[in-house]
Amino acid sequence: MKWVAENQLAWGNAAEEGSIRIWDQETDQVQVTEETKSSIWSVSWSKDASQMLTGELKREEDGSKNEDNLKIWKKTEGNWRVKKSDYFPGNINYADWNATEDKICVIGNGVLIRIYNPENLAVNRELRDELIQCGAWHPKSNVIACDKKNGKLIILDGDSLEEMKTFEAHFDHVEELRWSRDGNWLATGGVDGRVKIWRTESWSLYRTILAHEGAVTGLAWHPDSESLVSVGSDGMVNIWSLESRESKSHRRSTDKNTRIRPILLCSIGTADV
Repeated sequence: MKWVAENQLAWGNAAEEGSIRIWDQETDQVQVTEETKSSIWSVSWSKDASQMLTGELKREEDGSKNEDNLKIWKKTEGNWRVKKSDYFPGNINYADWNATEDKICVIGNGVLIRIYNPENLAVNRELRDELIQCGAWHPKSNVIACDKKNGKLIILDGDSLEEMKTFEAHFDHVEELRWSRDGNWLATGGVDGRVKIWRTESWSLYRTILAHEGAVTGLAWHPDSESLVSVGSDGMVNIWSLESRESKSHRRSTDKNTRIRPILLCSIGTADV
């Protein structure tokens, strides 16, 4: 689920046959794209909102190979159509452009990381690592943060995919990670219910928050980079301040048997949380 500047929110359908739904806040209308061959796990916007990037499962409903589970969509005559597509050999957990939009990073759960050329979806670099689950581009540079199933956090050079730094982040595997908008902070959430905030200048631990009575399943920074939203498998949504040791507010969103997936707050202007 991801906001774009023009007050539009896009999310992928996790049903067996997926589609993208785009809600326009001003008109309160929802546009639905053509169906994809499998469920969509990742949705991203280009900066000018003219394109979308989606990642799907590698298998279709009948178990056959999904030949084009990575797609770039472009809006033409009011409708979203697939502009380019490629096969990624894994279930895509993360797909997004870098800050300058001259690279695309795609990460598959327990498979590999690829850097693509957005113009033709040619593969520039590839790194195989069965422990890597997900990751994210730094908002202002060609640096990628990736979480591993063994609780480690690795920082990669986005050009070469060489490791710049590796350190222990959580006792068990990292569930979520998010950069702050200014790039000065990185938040990680673990299955132990803890949220950790790291200073990216020195990669030192700033603070640890006992956020949830279960796994942290989603994180989102406020655009001011001073507040952080966490959601967990305990059904709670909490808002944390960098300065305060207590949550600013919290609410139960669902029952404990429902897993909340991450959301992203509006990236331009102010956001209501």
